[in-house]
Amino acid sequence: MPVSPADHRAYQEAARTIVPADLLFPDVPDVYQTVWGFMYEHEPWVLTTMRDPVAGLVEDDCRARREAVRMREAAVTLVAPEALRGARAGVIGAFPRVVLERVFPV
Repeated sequence: MPVSPADHRAYQEAARTIVPADLLFPDVPDVYQTVWGFMYEHEPWVLTTMRDPVAGLVEDDCRARREAVRMREAAVTLVAPEALRGARAGVIGAFPRVVLERVFPV
């Protein structure tokens, strides 16, 4: 669903209010992103339409881990932020863009 640059920014602003910053912008090298950060960058409107965008992407995080192993790409493991503790996620990953593009084709 293509949107104008202004709409894209508006969706990003809305997403910032519902997804914790440590999921969107973790302290990792610039070439790595979480699945939440990737969605925020490329398709923020998806985050704004999900019932629970925090827990809703946990399965995609697991899928990205499997894809990184399959592709032999390094992933960074992070302690899951407090917002994910209810979703039974103790750790999350940060992945190179090539991995996330396989999980979420853009």
